[in-house]
Amino acid sequence: MNPINWRDPPFDDGLRIIKTEDQLTIPGLRMFGKHNVTKAIPALYPHYHENAFEITYLGKGTMTFISENQTYHLSGGDIYISFPDEVHSTGAVPISLNEMYWFQLDISVDNLLFVGDEWKEKLIDDLRNVNTRLINTNTGEMQKLMKEFFRLTYNQEAHERFQAASVLLYFLNQLIAYSKKQEKVVSKDIQAAVDYIINNIYESISLDVLAEVSGLSLSRFKQKFCQQLGFTPREYINFHKVETSKTMLHKGMSVTDAAIDLGFSTPNYFSSVFKRFTTLSPSEYLKSTAQRANPE
Repeated sequence: MNPINWRDPPFDDGLRIIKTEDQLTIPGLRMFGKHNVTKAIPALYPHYHENAFEITYLGKGTMTFISENQTYHLSGGDIYISFPDEVHSTGAVPISLNEMYWFQLDISVDNLLFVGDEWKEKLIDDLRNVNTRLINTNTGEMQKLMKEFFRLTYNQEAHERFQAASVLLYFLNQLIAYSKKQEKVVSKDIQAAVDYIINNIYESISLDVLAEVSGLSLSRFKQKFCQQLGFTPREYINFHKVETSKTMLHKGMSVTDAAIDLGFSTPNYFSSVFKRFTTLSPSEYLKSTAQRANPE
C-alpha cells in the first residue's frame, strides 16, 4: 500500500476525540486529538502529513512508531515528532493500552499560532533542527500542558483560543529544550522493581513484593512507577509476559502451557490479556504472523 496524505476528520466518542482546524480556529493548528486506548487497536499504516509536523505525546502506556527505517518505542512521558511529508507508521505493531495526545502543525499558513513572521520562522527552524524523533520528558509538566490545552479547546470559547495557542507555544518550546537533553531517568528504586519483573517474568509477581524490593510503600510505589514508566505495575508485568509468550508460542508451546509457565491463573485469562495488548487471540496471532512470513 502506498503511503497516504492523512487528514483526520472530526470525531468524538468520549474515548477518541479529534478537533479539526475549522473547530479550533487557531492558525496553523490542523487538528488536535486525545485518545484513551482501553484495548489494543489495529496498527497505523504508512502515511504522511503534507506541510505539517505531527507531534504525539504519550501520557501513559506504550506505542511504537517507524520512520526512515528506524523504530521508536515510546512509554509514558515520551514525545514522537514526525516532520512535514515524512512517512511514518506503527508497522505491524497494534496500538496498545495508552493515553495519548497528538496534534498537527501546518507550517504553510500565515500567522502561525498567532505569532509574527520572525517568531514563526524561528519556531519552524528550531523544530526542523530537532535531531531525533523520540524525545524523553519524564515529567508531569508536559502532560499538564496537554491536559490544559485539551480543556481550553474541548468546549472552546472564542477568547480561549489565544490562551490555548500560548499553552501550545510553551509546550513546543519545552519540547525543543527536552530534545537537547535526551535523558530519561528511572530512579534506582523503580529500576530495582523493573529488574525484578524481567528476571522473574515466569513467576506470579506480587505488587507487594515489588514495593518491598523498591523500599517504598505500596501506594507510593504504584504512583512512582506509573509516573516514570507510563504503565501501572500490573500493566507493565502483563505487557512483558505477553511479549515473552510470543516467543514461546512461536516455538510450538501450547496456549495452556504458556499460560501456566507465565503464572497466569487460567488459559482464558492469559488469552484475554494477550488480546488486550495485541488485538488478537494467541491462535489468531500465530496465524497472522505465519501469513506475513508466507504471503503466498
